[in-house]
Amino acid sequence: MTAVDMLIVINRVGSRVEIRSSSVSKESADGRLLAIKNETSSSNQSTLMEITVGNGSLRIRTTSGGKSDDRKAPFTGALVGPDAAHRMSIARL
Repeated sequence: MTAVDMLIVINRVGSRVEIRSSSVSKESADGRLLAIKNETSSSNQSTLMEITVGNGSLRIRTTSGGKSDDRKAPFTGALVGPDAAHRMSIARL
């Protein structure tokens, strides 16, 4: 499991704007990506995105303002998680 938190603060037309993001990814012992959960908020609005990796497709649920949207996206090849990507990068140095 990998967790990443981010805070971006900008000055927009004289007003302070904060954008927060919190993301958690899960991968199998061999490094395959299994799921991602990300919550991003700006001002009072928050968006939650949950992605589950299936056999050849991603199941994506986006929730914002109390409403959810579900969809699928196909993919081919392998999806690796951040820990596996890090190990692969080091191995290739």
